[in-house]
Amino acid sequence: MNKFVYLFSEAPDLSKELLGGKGYGLVKMSSIGLPVPPGFVITTDACKNYYLYGKSFLDELKSQVYDAISKLEDLTG
Repeated sequence: MNKFVYLFSEAPDLSKELLGGKGYGLVKMSSIGLPVPPGFVITTDACKNYYLYGKSFLDELKSQVYDAISKLEDLTG
């Protein structure tokens, strides 16, 4: 199974190429303690797959997004 979704806290060592520019910036700001609300990044691999599979979202991606939202709900109460 490919991992397409990372919480900010899971991604500080991942590359800018994988996270995209905005995602990478948010992860880095979060990792150095700046006041960034909890969040997650959908990787550039997910975007590539979207186009590869006829502009449709894989069930695998949907499941990971729902899981990330659930984790954010737990973090934020």
